[in-house]
Amino acid sequence: MKISVKNALIAISAVVLSACCLFCACRNGGGNAYTKGLVFSEIEENGEIAAYSVNGSGKPAKNIKIPSVYNDKPVTAIGGYAFKEGAFLFVRLESITIPDSVTSIGERAFWGCYKLKNIYYGGTVAQWENIRKGDEWDMFETDYYVRCSDGNIYGNYEGRE
Repeated sequence: MKISVKNALIAISAVVLSACCLFCACRNGGGNAYTKGLVFSEIEENGEIAAYSVNGSGKPAKNIKIPSVYNDKPVTAIGGYAFKEGAFLFVRLESITIPDSVTSIGERAFWGCYKLKNIYYGGTVAQWENIRKGDEWDMFETDYYVRCSDGNIYGNYEGRE
């Protein structure tokens, strides 16, 4: 059986591409791919790193995916003002995916993200309702949906006391 140079190069390229994808999946928590450029902070307990918090991103994005695991530790929080639209950085943010490992969202975490319409949450409606949420966490003055694994929650910041 004779193999052409072109077919051999295609086969080699496929193997290299597969290896790169496998490496990236392992590095990011076994298929826990997330938006590059997120800024993480350590959460310590008893002098040890217990978890991580997401405190923003270094680049604008329309869609952001937060990982459930970072550096082999759970991501359990979104910091206050994490995705605040500063200098129009997140004016484009339309959706964010939050894993069910997150147990708290800081105050004004999405302040000024006026295009944010969909929050995809990896857990149930009951889990979402149990997340500790800081004051005005959803201060982006638009209608939005939190899309959970077992249903949707409609939200609207306007008109709150």
